[in-house]
Amino acid sequence: MLKFFLIYVCIYYLFSYNLNNLYADEICKLYNIKTLNQLKEKRKICKKNTKILISYDQTLEPEILIGMLCDLKYNVIHNNNKNIINTRNKSRKILCIYNPSN
Repeated sequence: MLKFFLIYVCIYYLFSYNLNNLYADEICKLYNIKTLNQLKEKRKICKKNTKILISYDQTLEPEILIGMLCDLKYNVIHNNNKNIINTRNKSRKILCIYNPSN
């Protein structure tokens, strides 16, 4: 009887650990950012130290956005090319860990 109880407790902890990790991969998505003022308003929904996906206009500089939003201890993924591959979605994207500087 004790063995079954221990097995039940172990399975319970394994499932609860996996369910907690489902929410750890939360991504905050900001689409169609055209100005810095618009970015300041939209970024209020994001939590610190979560992943953030920023889709921004061609006129904004990615270095400024990365400096404002990303934690530079971790990898930052963005495309350097200014070529338009998909004409339906002309925006560029940045993926990083959210840690605002101001």
